[in-house]
Amino acid sequence: MSTLFCCLPLGIVAIIHAAKVDGLYRSGDYSGAQEAADNAKKICSIWSHRWYHCRCYLFLYWNGWLNVIPW
Repeated sequence: MSTLFCCLPLGIVAIIHAAKVDGLYRSGDYSGAQEAADNAKKICSIWSHRWYHCRCYLFLYWNGWLNVIPW
């Protein structure tokens, strides 16, 4: 979902890392599979959280609850 709604290029990178997991696991490289899974999870979680906070901030700003953009 974060690939579609958040950041397409980073979502594709996360999908590539996730696709590597099965091949690495079947070849016996368990630590490599775990590392690829961790990388995919990290990329997805970081960007989905950033997108969520950005949407919340924009919602508050557009509804007049925030008067100034601090950046």
